[in-house]
Parts: sequence; structure tokens; C-alpha cells
Amino acid sequence: MNKVLAFIMVLLPMLVACTNGSMERKLTSQDSTSVAVEEVNAQRSLIITKVCDSIFALHPGDINNKIIQEDIAADLTKYVLSYKGKHMPMLEEITFKMKGIAQEGNHYVAVLMYQSEADKKDLGQEVQVCVKATREEAATFYEGRDYKVKGLVNGFPFQSAMPYAIKIYSSDRPTLSFGGIELSDAEVIPA
Repeated sequence: MNKVLAFIMVLLPMLVACTNGSMERKLTSQDSTSVAVEEVNAQRSLIITKVCDSIFALHPGDINNKIIQEDIAADLTKYVLSYKGKHMPMLEEITFKMKGIAQEGNHYVAVLMYQSEADKKDLGQEVQVCVKATREEAATFYEGRDYKVKGLVNGFPFQSAMPYAIKIYSSDRPTLSFGGIELSDAEVIPA
């Protein structure tokens, strides 16, 4: 028993000395990589991923075919417009980046963007939201910062922001774009 007690008395101060009296754990680069992988996996379980995968699966064939692209764009449009006048859960779980603020008459429009790059395995996703704001509200937004958005879907603010469905970059998988979606009664909350 005395040997065990002596061993503990020698071991305990050594452990404290090795940790500088602190049990706080520092992140290593390996830990940072694990955190990044967990964040990517969380992003891949978002509603937007499930919606894009489902719509894309309905239209097998050559992604360069204009008819397939038009059908995918029509399905993306139908999905968004099914939430007209309602909250869209997909938008409320995404973290957007503030792209800019423009003045339109006596109000301002904040434009926020979410983008997930395509890779060999996963489709890319892209959605932009436009939110009207007062001058005072717009003054609190910062370009390049992350925000969460809550609001009611109005539709597509201008024709050029309608879903264009497919953009093909250098990867094997395309990016599905929901275009620009206008929200009303919206809250823009720093993430």
C-alpha cells in the first residue's frame, strides 16, 4: 500500500507539471481538420442538399441537355413558389454571406448568398435572398459577414434571378441554383 501511495505522490506532481497545472486542451491541426470535416458533414445534411439531390435524381440523363436543364429549373421554381407567403425551412437553416446592399427608392435591399461548391461526389448548391430594409436596418449590415435569415417567400424579385438550374464547373457534378428569392417580413440575424 505504501508503494502505491508513494507512486501516486510522485506521479501526480509530474502530471500537473506536464499540463502546467491546467487541464485545458489545445486544438491541434488534426483536431481542426476533424472540426472542418464535421462542419462539412453537417452542411451535407441540410434541407437544401436533400431538395437538390431529389430534384436532380428525377431528371437522369446528360446534364448538358437544355431540356433537362429547363425541367430542373422548373422543379426548383415550383419548389420555391410552393412556399409563397410562408416561411421556407430550407432558407432558415442556411448561413448566408452578405454580398451587398443597394438603395432602391426610399428603401434598401440586402443581398445575401449561400453557396456550396460541387465536387466529384456531391452537387453544388446556390441560393441568393433579397431582403428589403430601412436605412437604419441596412446600416447594421456588414458586407462579407455571415447571417441567418427568416422571412416569408415573395417569389423572385427580377427575371434574371430565376433559377438557372445548372452551372457546370470543372468538377463532375453540377451546381443547382435557386436563383434569387425575395423575402418579406424578414429578419437578418448575425450568425
